[in-house]
Amino acid sequence: MGQVLRITVGSADYSFKLLDWSKNELKVELDGQAVQLKREGLSWVADASGSLTPQLAESIGKAVALRYRI
Repeated sequence: MGQVLRITVGSADYSFKLLDWSKNELKVELDGQAVQLKREGLSWVADASGSLTPQLAESIGKAVALRYRI
């Protein structure tokens, strides 16, 4: 952890840092803000206070799951 990961969603590039993770929850830093993602079934969603789009939350969750075999 501590490694900066990059993804592209649509035509925008994003860099994020994994802060903490468990099997069904992720905590990442995106644009200087800590964001919590939760796994619901097969998809990842941001918590209620998050301002992430569903596509961005799903892309971050998939990138972390592939990298760390969650």
